[in-house]
Amino acid sequence: MTDWFGWLDLVWLEASASIRFWECCAVVLAIAVALVLPRGFDRVFQPLEAFFRKLAGRPVLSLLLISVAPVLLRLAVHPLLGTPQPSIHDEYSYLLAGDTFLHGRVTNPPDPFWKFFESFHTLQQPTYASMYPPAQGIFLAAGSFLTGRPWAGVLLSMGLLCAALLWMLRGWLPPHWALLGASLAVLRLGLFSYWMNSYWGGAPGAIGGALVAGSLPRIFRRQNPGDAVLFGLGLILLAASRPLEGLLYSLPFGIALLVWLLRDRDLRDQRIRQILPLCLVLLAGAGALAYYNWRVTGNALETPQMLNIRLYSAQGLTYWSKAPPAHEYNNDTMRVFYLDRSLAFVDTPHSFLDVLKTLFIKAQVISYFYLGPVLAVPLILAPSVLWNRKLGLPLLGALVLAVGHMCIAWAIRPHYFGPAACSFYAVVVLAMSRLWEWKWRDRPLGRFLVRGIVAVTVAMVGVRVLARPLELELQSTFLDWSASMPGDYDRAAVQSSLSSGPGKFLVIVRYANDHNIDREWVYNEANLSQAKVIWARDLGPETDALVRHFPDRQAVVVEPDRDPRATVPYRFTSGPAAQQP
Repeated sequence: MTDWFGWLDLVWLEASASIRFWECCAVVLAIAVALVLPRGFDRVFQPLEAFFRKLAGRPVLSLLLISVAPVLLRLAVHPLLGTPQPSIHDEYSYLLAGDTFLHGRVTNPPDPFWKFFESFHTLQQPTYASMYPPAQGIFLAAGSFLTGRPWAGVLLSMGLLCAALLWMLRGWLPPHWALLGASLAVLRLGLFSYWMNSYWGGAPGAIGGALVAGSLPRIFRRQNPGDAVLFGLGLILLAASRPLEGLLYSLPFGIALLVWLLRDRDLRDQRIRQILPLCLVLLAGAGALAYYNWRVTGNALETPQMLNIRLYSAQGLTYWSKAPPAHEYNNDTMRVFYLDRSLAFVDTPHSFLDVLKTLFIKAQVISYFYLGPVLAVPLILAPSVLWNRKLGLPLLGALVLAVGHMCIAWAIRPHYFGPAACSFYAVVVLAMSRLWEWKWRDRPLGRFLVRGIVAVTVAMVGVRVLARPLELELQSTFLDWSASMPGDYDRAAVQSSLSSGPGKFLVIVRYANDHNIDREWVYNEANLSQAKVIWARDLGPETDALVRHFPDRQAVVVEPDRDPRATVPYRFTSGPAAQQP
């Protein structure tokens, strides 16, 4: 019996330290208060709701405020969170793209000693570039150009995302509900999520999806060429950020537009003339992306990511894909990652039960990030919105995207569903509007529940801000809205120390046998030869030739797995220099 109570105490302590646990408790409390005091807080909420409706009636002002809200709120908590430090492979790759564009180049020439600089999610041949589409890199370059810090580009993208979400929601829902949906997105995505607190991206694809979903109802209603241009810009932004997911999400919208164009013969010619700007935008965007591919890979039809997969990947994209032919890797780190570590990112179900488990995990990841317990309540209480014709196209786009990812073998990441972010918030807000009218025995329970959902969402921001003083657990993953990205502060400290000193440095990175493969240090700036600090792999005796190739640099060795912030002079393994003490 003692062991039983001890186990319960342990479970309680672990649960009570989780932000998600307290969010669930707050939701239960809101429902309980709604049953007991459905009219108890009218005097508090009614003036706020009147102000909110008045603000929603001024579209330009509300767009402006919602766009600056995530920027100002995130800067307000900057003393608590600080400026993000990259740690994930993808972040360094995007930073390389941003640095490349900042220097006015599409890609960079390869270095003759490129094997020492080879790393994950980057290309070294035929050119030196990020493997990812250019959208996130463009935002990072804009941030560096405007402020000297690439993170300013992340702030810019999040502000534009919240504005795009509001604009999209106004195309499908009444203004005050649209403003509520965008405000919820500010609180759930724009403060603590990895979309704001890393360089990994997510916002560019979500902006593209919102432009596509928001343009179509406006095209149908007022047939303005400007809306067609925005539709085209949304498609191009999707292609330049999340091409596969963007194609899946926008497919129903494209079919609906085509049907609308050809449905009425009397208006067909007039409609086609109004859509001509869309064709011009798509042609220009496709040409720009083809040029980008050609400059990076040498083939206008092969994206950098396709080339990187062809050169390195040992796994197929879908469940039925054949494994690619065996690759020859130039270092043990790359070999271990692609032949061993990457298996953890691949779902390999062997039975129908495994398939259901895999699908459940993917749905769990998406629901935790975009909804969480509090925003799931409207969908649970008003499930009819999931097949509501009012949001038929946004829901269908999200469904097509979900079906597509059911076929993808790789583990899901929240930004994979970025193009459908607007659909999630649209359906949540529609459910809240339905819930608002719900009464039980003439008691307005639904109205209080909607107010409670908003209140809990706001309160959880305060809980997240006070998480450390309250000793609440902060997840070190990116799968939750409140997650804390770790950041590699050891590498940043070495980079800062060497950059602030005189001279230039060549840092030889030497890993231990038990090195954590997810903690990679070999990433460089776009202008490799002019960089203050160059990071390179230790390839044994071959490293001597690399050090001699940079005689104007001081060569030092770092060992991230032993003493990560210490640097020692490099010692040659052969030749006269090897005799030095």
